[in-house]
Amino acid sequence: MKIYYTERPRCPFETVAHTRVTGGYFSLESMFRNMRRVAAQLGASGLYVLETRQLENREYLGTAKAIQCLSA
Repeated sequence: MKIYYTERPRCPFETVAHTRVTGGYFSLESMFRNMRRVAAQLGASGLYVLETRQLENREYLGTAKAIQCLSA
């Protein structure tokens, strides 16, 4: 699954769902891993990250769109 983190997806896409994860992620990698899992369960082919934030206690939270590209 492709993660679009610093750039917008180049393919035309539809949003399958909005996802938000919070708490217990002490690295961006672990947070993205969970976001990918959730998006895959929803049938998405990509994850368009809208926001990531590191909290004072070193935990991360983030929001993203689970997307499906309409063409390759």
